[in-house]
Amino acid sequence: MYLLNTRTEDALDRVFEGFFNSANTGLTRNYKTETNDDNYIVEMALPGYEKKDIELSAKDNMLTIESSEHDAWKRSFSKSFQIPSDVNNSKISAEMKNGILTITLPKAEQSKTKLINIK
Repeated sequence: MYLLNTRTEDALDRVFEGFFNSANTGLTRNYKTETNDDNYIVEMALPGYEKKDIELSAKDNMLTIESSEHDAWKRSFSKSFQIPSDVNNSKISAEMKNGILTITLPKAEQSKTKLINIK
């Protein structure tokens, strides 16, 4: 579990809230955001979906999550949203396990907290 700064958590919620509360996505706000010195982490519940159903891409600080899967239980969706500017896009990773999509957005080196030794 990660310790969260309330302001950081609120800011992350605002970033992702627009994505999940859009009327045409077919998704609800079944997610949580966490942060630590190295990463932003988003865990999102997508019950019924499998890894093969979801496509995730990042370009120019935009993250796009898509699914063309459509049946009685799953809706197709496509949505892009802006991610924090200090994310290292080339190192974003994701894992889908038991209907939970976990997206790890690594912070760029310059935005990480550096401890300074006092002499």
